[in-house]
Amino acid sequence: IIIIIIIITSEAARECRRKKKEYIKCLEERVAVLENQNKALIEELRQLKELYCQREETNNKNNSKTTTTSTAR
Repeated sequence: IIIIIIIITSEAARECRRKKKEYIKCLEERVAVLENQNKALIEELRQLKELYCQREETNNKNNSKTTTTSTAR
């Protein structure tokens, strides 16, 4: 009977370790996906900031020209 209990316990422990490995692997894959998404979002944010700055610069130039033209009349 003791041998049977040891075998059952050993199999249960083996299954527990297998499930834990599988769970950790899933977590690592999820981390990789989230890291890639984060990098993509950071790059998108950088591009949007750059576009915003370009538009601001264009607007400032246009406002400056309008002010100069209005003042010259």
